[in-house]
Amino acid sequence: MRALPVIGHAFKVVLLVATSLAACPALGKWLDRGKLKTHLTGIGGTVFDHAGKRYFVYSAYVGDHSDLVIAQGFPVFMEGAQQRVG
Repeated sequence: MRALPVIGHAFKVVLLVATSLAACPALGKWLDRGKLKTHLTGIGGTVFDHAGKRYFVYSAYVGDHSDLVIAQGFPVFMEGAQQRVG
């Protein structure tokens, strides 16, 4: 899974989700899951597992800087509130 930045228009960036179930994602087919709905505009993110739970973290624009934002769940179906880190 990757969240890919796509420039929509000036200063507007959206995140798109693409998934692959292949053992080797470089050789497998990718499925476009569409736009990721986040509270803040982001420039990229990733998924990781910790203590049996899956989390999504992304770099979000906040005013004149960026913060890391984390939420529990798979990005297309985020379960928890998005929390700014930093």
